[in-house]
Amino acid sequence: MKLKYIATINRHSLPENTDQDFSFRYIDISSVSSDGHVTVPTETIRFADAPSRARRRNCSGSSPC
Repeated sequence: MKLKYIATINRHSLPENTDQDFSFRYIDISSVSSDGHVTVPTETIRFADAPSRARRRNCSGSSPC
């Protein structure tokens, strides 16, 4: 089965006018193990210091986008 039939792109991100002091936990690719296990970091990053790729929102059943 082709990936495009089973995967979607998360288009939800924090807007540019988000408070610069807003802090969140950034999960980057190094947080994902080779078997797909995700380690959520305990430290936070400020919006102002985050790379643009870090602005995607995590959407789940308990925190909808």
